[in-house]
Amino acid sequence: MKAELIRSVISDEVLKHFLKTDNLTDFDQDLVIEAIDIGYGYTKYTSGIDAKGNVSCDLFPSIAALSPQENLSGEFFVTRDTKKIEIGGTTWEVGPEVSQIASKNDVRALHDNFVNSEQWKVLFLGALSYIDKTEIDLLVLGLPVSNMDKSDAMKEIAIGTHTVGDKTFLVKDVLVVPQPLGALYNHAIRSDNFTRFSKTTTLIIDPGFLTFDFLVTKGFAVNAHRSGARPGGMSNILNAIATSISKELDTTYDDLNEIDDALDLKNYGGVKKERPIYIYGQEVDLIPHIKNTVPVIESSLNYMLTKISDSKDIAQVIMAGGPNKIFDKSIKKQFARHDAQGNIMTLPDGIYANVTGFLLWGMMVSYGKNSIL
Repeated sequence: MKAELIRSVISDEVLKHFLKTDNLTDFDQDLVIEAIDIGYGYTKYTSGIDAKGNVSCDLFPSIAALSPQENLSGEFFVTRDTKKIEIGGTTWEVGPEVSQIASKNDVRALHDNFVNSEQWKVLFLGALSYIDKTEIDLLVLGLPVSNMDKSDAMKEIAIGTHTVGDKTFLVKDVLVVPQPLGALYNHAIRSDNFTRFSKTTTLIIDPGFLTFDFLVTKGFAVNAHRSGARPGGMSNILNAIATSISKELDTTYDDLNEIDDALDLKNYGGVKKERPIYIYGQEVDLIPHIKNTVPVIESSLNYMLTKISDSKDIAQVIMAGGPNKIFDKSIKKQFARHDAQGNIMTLPDGIYANVTGFLLWGMMVSYGKNSIL
């Protein structure tokens, strides 16, 4: 994207404040800037900006399934929306419709060494393939708060030439940021008060799939002593729902992917009247079981409140992440005085909040590096 496109999306006021200058000079180079957010639950990615300044985003489950060696569907075969990724002689598939071929053994990698796993590399290559840009000048990637020590390893994997099928993709440079910071970048850059966010203390709450992440920042600098992450994200919510269902039906039910699909986080906008799944052909409404997740939510909030200590200095609270609507009510109860002042922001783009913020921050960094001031 050229300088004029960046300045059409990000105001001159924000760029001047970020670059600490009153003089903005454009450049002619057409830079390709994109972002990928590989979460434990979903892999989110950007694919450019349209003429109206809207960031194009999409996602697929963070599940890498072994590609079937045989096609059993014959003449009724319908091409599924996946990408085939070959690593070390093994062919994987990733994409929005990976559940069509995923077995019970093809699950999300829910462990701290996820970034160094083969599954992470497969998901990364799949995202590059969906972005489908031959060369990327700057790729912004996110890491969970608890994994920021792996940022150098992530850069080593991502920078360079990658081959997927008959296509080659070159990533020239990579910027790695803590995942919840994307939500702060997203809201602050597009707000009318960037200066406020650059000077005040913000609490960013990002319930992910595996972990419940939170950051306290002064301006855009992270206060590590008041930030953290703990197991307590969407996977714990799904487990609590599965346990509740098992008790009601007097059986063992543990299909977390099925519950996840029914909740539909990609389009999640609050609890719907009905979210049924089928067990032994019986329709099971998830609403009563969602109510039984409150102890899981409260446990995560108690941990966070202990870590951040006094909240008087916090000027605003930003809620990001796909499950943010599930946590929304409890967050507002705990921060009632902030809520009364209108200082709790639940970002409308939810699951895309971080990856959109990554892209906006990358655009500002690229503008600063490539413009002659």
